[in-house]
Parts: sequence; C-alpha cells; structure tokens
Amino acid sequence: MKGKDGKDGVRIAVDYRYLNKYCEGDAYLMREITDLIQKVGQAKVISLCDIKSAYHQTEVKPEHQWLTAFVWDGGLLQYTRAPFGQKGSGNTFVRAVQQVLYPIRDITVSLWMILLCTRINLTNI
Repeated sequence: MKGKDGKDGVRIAVDYRYLNKYCEGDAYLMREITDLIQKVGQAKVISLCDIKSAYHQTEVKPEHQWLTAFVWDGGLLQYTRAPFGQKGSGNTFVRAVQQVLYPIRDITVSLWMILLCTRINLTNI
C-alpha cells in the first residue's frame, strides 16, 4: 500500500483473520469509554500521556514469530514486535503497561494513552 499521506513509501497491511481463528482469546478486559468519561468528569487533576508508538515496542517471543510471517516481493518477513490485527495483542500490551504502572493509583491505560485522573489536589508536583 502507499504511505498514509498518499506519497511514496510502504505501508504493510497483513490479514491475520485466518490465524486469529485458531488463537485463544485473552480474557483481560480493557476499560470502556463510558468508564473513562465518568472518571474524567469526577477528577480534579487530569494528566494524559500519548503512547500510540509504544504499542510496537511489545516483543513477540522468538518461538511465536513464525506466526506473524508474511510474504511480499522481497521475500518472507516475520514481526519481532507486536503487529496490529493479531488476536489478544492489544490486551497483552495494556496488561504489560498496567503491570509497570501498578503502584500508581487512579491510572487507566488504553492502546493509545495513559490517563491519570485523581480527586486529590496535587500541589507539590
């Protein structure tokens, strides 16, 4: 595919529907947008961190990389980082970020942001 801006460049799109039929679902639930809206509405302090590029830092285990393989004109390629479209990869990313940030209360993680909403007035930051 052409690049996102329509100019020259390569944008890879891999269809993982066949693979996803045979993958186990992840029981880890992500927050619904209504929960986020309610949390923001009750907060005194709101902080937002954009993490859309961080998703592609989630490593695929070497023994599972062959499952991400695809063919193109240049040959066979495999992802070493989590691609979009694979079943459960989004939940795996959110879980990993939440485990790292576990000590911080009042935090919500999604695929594109970390949201800190607190009812406490933070004056000494």
